[in-house]
Amino acid sequence: MLQSAGDVIGNNAAGYMLVGGFIIAYTTQVLGMPKQEVLNVVTLSAVSWGFFTWMGGVLSDKSPSTTAPVPWPTT
Repeated sequence: MLQSAGDVIGNNAAGYMLVGGFIIAYTTQVLGMPKQEVLNVVTLSAVSWGFFTWMGGVLSDKSPSTTAPVPWPTT
């Protein structure tokens, strides 16, 4: 459980650093795009990310549970 939480936290932190730092700086400073346009696209992508994460959860809850084989021994 702790490992899963750490994975989610690390993934979110990497995503926020990429979007919050690199993408906005690169598109506005190097490519010369308007900052408001970039922020609108980043906001839209965050909303769609949340929506599709939610939809994945809904679909996962409706499908029958299965177990996946793992290549290491389990206890």
